[in-house]
Amino acid sequence: MGRRFCVRCGSEEGPDNPIIDSLCPKCFVNERSIIKLPNTIKITICPVCGSVYYKGSWIKLGDDLSEVLEFLINNYYLTSGRGVIYNGFTNVSVKVTSIEEGKAYLSIEGTYEGVRINHGYVVNIRIDKRLCPKCTKVRGRHFEAIVQIRSEVPIRREVVERVSLVLSRMKGLEENIVEVKEYRDGVDIKLLSQSVARQLANILKREFAAKITQTWKDSGYVSGRKRSKLTISVRVPGLLEGDIVEVDNVLAVVTSVKQGRVVLRRLDDGGQLRLDQSSLWERNVKLLTPKDYAVLNAIVLGYEGGKAVVQAEESGNVYYIAAPKLFKPGTGVKILIYKGRTYLMI
Repeated sequence: MGRRFCVRCGSEEGPDNPIIDSLCPKCFVNERSIIKLPNTIKITICPVCGSVYYKGSWIKLGDDLSEVLEFLINNYYLTSGRGVIYNGFTNVSVKVTSIEEGKAYLSIEGTYEGVRINHGYVVNIRIDKRLCPKCTKVRGRHFEAIVQIRSEVPIRREVVERVSLVLSRMKGLEENIVEVKEYRDGVDIKLLSQSVARQLANILKREFAAKITQTWKDSGYVSGRKRSKLTISVRVPGLLEGDIVEVDNVLAVVTSVKQGRVVLRRLDDGGQLRLDQSSLWERNVKLLTPKDYAVLNAIVLGYEGGKAVVQAEESGNVYYIAAPKLFKPGTGVKILIYKGRTYLMI
């Protein structure tokens, strides 16, 4: 085969200088393009949540318009036929270098006969702002499910904060929330999705040993089909580490509340009691408040007959408390007095 030359500049064909329809790469990019895109690319974005309309669905692509445009060109225009790739080019990709005054400046790269070729390209962009279905429902206060979080004991701010921390890590929750209302005894969360509501309830059950109850209420017809709204009652024990509780007339301190289990340490013998979600609600667990008991600073004097002999620092009273030999004489401890009985805080 005879040698080929560029019809514009006369450069000879070589390993690094393929001839593309009678043009060398340098002259090719001056006259033609690796890909032909529409003069104007329209991007439909929800003005509330920033979701982008893509292939019939709304998806999250981030807040950077350059990244959104780059994704659309590479994943839609290069694969759908909306952008025509010049014959012979492979591994074509597009990067957005800048966006200014309604124009996007692109860098287009492609491979032709093993040689990587790139050139600049400019397209107009038009932003079409339209509410996505989720935000349309939120604006109209429409919801499909409500999760009612309540506590078996007067709810404390620390419990609400722990629940909020766990929920903040749940993927997809924030964008499904229509409304959050706080009450003295708990929180109501209205959601767009019933599946997200169930997922939320299961997380609370797993993390806090919550008791779950589901009910449905008819909400009319949509497109001829009967619709029901889901209400999920989530009752959390409301316990925190360090709480003093009474379980079946036995006093204990809460040492752990996580992974669907409450771990207690009995104050009479220091033994451990683990309550899972089912047993927690079957047992008679009562949270005590500081008004129910007294905690005193004391000193261990010694042990007699299987009992620790301790002396209250302030009053000087001496107590004989059934307890294992865990502390040496002279050790400072705390004792708890409840209903006339005295316990060593082990």
